[in-house]
Amino acid sequence: PPRLVPLRDDETPSDGAGPDVGPEADHAERQVSPGAVSRQSSQVQSFLQAASGEPSSLAGRAWRKAAGVVLALLAGSLTGVQSVPASLVNQRHKDAPATNVVFPQCLGIYICSSAIYLIYSAAAKLAGWRVPHSPIRPAYLSGCVWAVGFTFMITGISSLGFSIGYTLDAVGPIVIASLLSIFVFKEITDRHQLILYGIAFTLQVVGVICMSSASS
Repeated sequence: PPRLVPLRDDETPSDGAGPDVGPEADHAERQVSPGAVSRQSSQVQSFLQAASGEPSSLAGRAWRKAAGVVLALLAGSLTGVQSVPASLVNQRHKDAPATNVVFPQCLGIYICSSAIYLIYSAAAKLAGWRVPHSPIRPAYLSGCVWAVGFTFMITGISSLGFSIGYTLDAVGPIVIASLLSIFVFKEITDRHQLILYGIAFTLQVVGVICMSSASS
């Protein structure tokens, strides 16, 4: 309730609605306790954390990391077998050019990715989510670059065999992506991480040499 201040005999209310308690009283009434400020700050931080998609607990971060590892393993497994159908077709039709399988596979990838994007966009529209359309052009350009690389990969596999050709084609992109990550994007800067990368790269090179020697 408003605080009433008694008037002196020579004072009259300024607007007829009540006594004028002065700026000091207004300042005292507007003061907020430190506990309320702390609660408001915590609520703002929680809102910003939820809006950014960051997990709010250690269990949430561990779950996201585990899900990322599982998805990475699944993506690697699917990538490892994505050229098997094309290689089987080339083995059965040795007289045909090896690049005959490039267009069907690229067309299938384009149709599948477009269907996934349309389904996601429709679900996001119904849920009221914002769908960014700007990544479409870089993704399309990346697909064109991948199609050129896939053409060379199929040609190399048909000449060297699947064990050697695909191994070289799989290790090469990893090396290039890792070098870009280290020297261009600066994603790997810690010394411990660089040492682990060097060990992994060395093991990959040794594996490629062993597979090539065994196949020859």
